[in-house]
Amino acid sequence: MAKKKKSAKKSAKKSTGNGRSGDPNTEPCPACGETRELYWHGRRVLCESCVDNNTHEAERGEITIREVVSGALALFREVGSRVIAVTLAFSIPLALVHVVFDLSDDAAMIFAFGSPFVFYLVYGLTFDLGLTVLDGETPKLGSSLGVAVRKFLPLALANQLQILIVAIHTVLLIVPGIIKAASYALVMPLVISGEAGAISCLHESGRRMHGYRAKMLPLLAVLWLPFLAIQVYGLATLANLDAGIADAPTNPFVDILFPLTEIPWIFVTLSLHAKLRARFRIRA
Repeated sequence: MAKKKKSAKKSAKKSTGNGRSGDPNTEPCPACGETRELYWHGRRVLCESCVDNNTHEAERGEITIREVVSGALALFREVGSRVIAVTLAFSIPLALVHVVFDLSDDAAMIFAFGSPFVFYLVYGLTFDLGLTVLDGETPKLGSSLGVAVRKFLPLALANQLQILIVAIHTVLLIVPGIIKAASYALVMPLVISGEAGAISCLHESGRRMHGYRAKMLPLLAVLWLPFLAIQVYGLATLANLDAGIADAPTNPFVDILFPLTEIPWIFVTLSLHAKLRARFRIRA
């Protein structure tokens, strides 16, 4: 046993920094939190003690779908009721617009442009609440809502530009939408937590997702499809492509359902982010 520990320690020291030989960095260990010399151990960076003692089971092995789903359920039990309450608080007034405008084209336009704002607001709120819980602090609805408004409304505006560009070719959103669902799981949490800028997050997400993409992309895609389907219906209304499909988004009940469909996907992406964050250092 002693020989195995020594071998693990020696192997870890051989690969430091960016995979090259050199002096290890002195930073907080992602596993135990102690400020010590860090060593690359496989794809993880751990302190010498964690490598030698082979501890912190959560820091070893591959991320599984079961881990991600169970983590999402645990987070939902903690903050899910508040997320649903805020979602309804913003989506119900959006649905009432259709009643006031008597299901007219004006109402469809308000839905098409207003629903992404609700999406980003709920997304930002959920991540800030979830990250607060993961950090062992008491989640505060007002504080998290402020973070969501401050950091995510600009993203909603950017999304509107995307909608205007592709509205005429609605079907083209399907494949990019699925890909975007996977990238959001890694990029967006870093942006809202302030750990990195948007450009560096795009680079970081590719490195951190390596080895997990084939496993997690189907799960994220399946959870994204209900939300994406309603979004496509809304864009079909905006582009006036099909009268039959266009009738669906003008239903006030669909307006309420629309942001609710994103909640399972958001909690799964938050859980995946938490698992990845425990295994990789985030470079700002």
